[in-house]
Amino acid sequence: MIQIHSLSDLGDLDRIGSADSVLAALRQLKEQGVARFIGCEQLATLEQNIQAALNFTPITESGKQELQEKVAPSRSAWQRLLEAHDDTASV
Repeated sequence: MIQIHSLSDLGDLDRIGSADSVLAALRQLKEQGVARFIGCEQLATLEQNIQAALNFTPITESGKQELQEKVAPSRSAWQRLLEAHDDTASV
């Protein structure tokens, strides 16, 4: 099965459905037996996804260090809880 993801509206379906489009290539793969089904997961908010990808900025090393320091207390508390936990104890 081959799935098409992140379509936002019927216009997207029209665009991928033109004669020499992605859908045409997928249909050819189906005819060749590479896939039995072609599907569409859902119609999502394509424009929002594009904007999020275009505006993405990776975390800096200093930002990463700051985040690690910020979560260190809760992380060590979680670690202590896990170390003290006994899965073999009867309930």
